[in-house]
Amino acid sequence: MIEFVKQDGKRRLILFIHGLTGSNQTWSNSSGTTFPGLLIEDDAIDSNFDIACFDYYSTLFNTSEKIGKIKKAINKILSKPVSAAKKNLSINDLASQLHTEIQVRCSSYQEIIVIAHSMGGLVTKGCVAIDIEKNKSSKVKLFLSLAVPHHGAILASPGSLISNNIQINQLKTLNSYGTHLCNLWQQNSLRPATKYFKALYDEVVDENSSVAIDKVEQDIKSVAEDHESIAKPENINSTIYLAVCQSIHEYLNGGVQQDLLEILTLESEEEYNDSVFVIKLLLADIHQSTVQNAKELFLNAEYMSKKFSSDFDKKAMSEIYTKIKTIYADSYTKYVHGGFDNSGQFLSEVHDKIIREDGMLLKSQLNEIGAIHKKGMLHQLANEFTEDVWWSEDRKQSILKV
Repeated sequence: MIEFVKQDGKRRLILFIHGLTGSNQTWSNSSGTTFPGLLIEDDAIDSNFDIACFDYYSTLFNTSEKIGKIKKAINKILSKPVSAAKKNLSINDLASQLHTEIQVRCSSYQEIIVIAHSMGGLVTKGCVAIDIEKNKSSKVKLFLSLAVPHHGAILASPGSLISNNIQINQLKTLNSYGTHLCNLWQQNSLRPATKYFKALYDEVVDENSSVAIDKVEQDIKSVAEDHESIAKPENINSTIYLAVCQSIHEYLNGGVQQDLLEILTLESEEEYNDSVFVIKLLLADIHQSTVQNAKELFLNAEYMSKKFSSDFDKKAMSEIYTKIKTIYADSYTKYVHGGFDNSGQFLSEVHDKIIREDGMLLKSQLNEIGAIHKKGMLHQLANEFTEDVWWSEDRKQSILKV
């Protein structure tokens, strides 16, 4: 299950996921200091993220499962309640479990950075694949891969000789599930940005397996660690710690490519015909093709508004709306003083300004919102009776009230 290390109501979450036979102790170094604990010491990370760990059952042998079945049989005879016997689940089952945990326990977060060690990276990839298949997007926006066996682990094959653990079998080189997951990941254009960390002294996962097929050279970092120590930085001066912090800072500063929201199209040309913003466009004699474009912009802004519904999101969007109104007001002043030949040019100028200011005045912490959505926000404002957003000097309020 997901256990929180720090929970302060942020909109972003850093989630640690351990590997085979691991636990939350995976992240503890020799002095008892944890990787999540060290991240909290970074001011930028502490002020922008909550931190949690996903812990799941994983052992070398399936002993607990056998003992659990015996206990269950005995307790059944004695009519005593019994808890579910734990067993080693397959990687795809663990991915489904993680997906459910995120849906249930992390519903308030809009962005998640996953730091995964070893097999935990495969669990992460499986979870993201499920998320994208069901929702067309994923809350996981950045994946930091620490010694993850993307193409199998060296010791998995000999390990399978002494254990029938399904997780070990799925970690074998060229295992069908691993191959399927790699292909699925490579073909998925909506996958999160990924940074690969190779442990140079790793005797479990070799350097070729620790990066996926979709690798980009600048996204790979090599560190002088082994398979275990890469997850246990000794202090804030450890290279692996500094490298992870650097990736998170890049993400916060917009240096990591993030997926924008899905762009929707109108199902019918008649959609929104009776809406206030459309009537305002028609009253200003705006060309029909521009009206149709405005409808699609409005549609995508409405979709965006439903996606970002938390108090934090609403506050961030409110700031964008305020800035868009400023851009509109500046252009309207120019319009009434003869700066444009017609209302169409006036509208076009406002749209162009929104595009030009997308990464400057209109830059927001809601990184997924693109210029298309921000242009649509202009028409959302025009759709409100309380907002004075028109495309001509003639404001025929009485017509809108009919």
